Amino acid sequence: MTVMNEIDIPDSATIIKSDTRGRARYTAEFKAEVVRACEQSGKSVLAFSRHCGVNYATLQSWIKKKSAPDDPPLEQRFVLAE
Repeated sequence: MTVMNEIDIPDSATIIKSDTRGRARYTAEFKAEVVRACEQSGKSVLAFSRHCGVNYATLQSWIKKKSAPDDPPLEQRFVLAE
């Protein structure tokens, strides 16, 4: 872990690979650690994303996915026709 201004940022296995468009792919562990660090930092998501080098929209989507309830099973999402 790298400590940057009292915030732990994981530095191992952060990027799995880059795809053909140049987008980075991150491990699940890295995502969870960055979201945890962001929540504990007291900084805005924008400031924290700049601090750790992750795109703001990417970090925002990780936070939403963490706080969103799990999707209900398919049976509960659709009403079956009789």
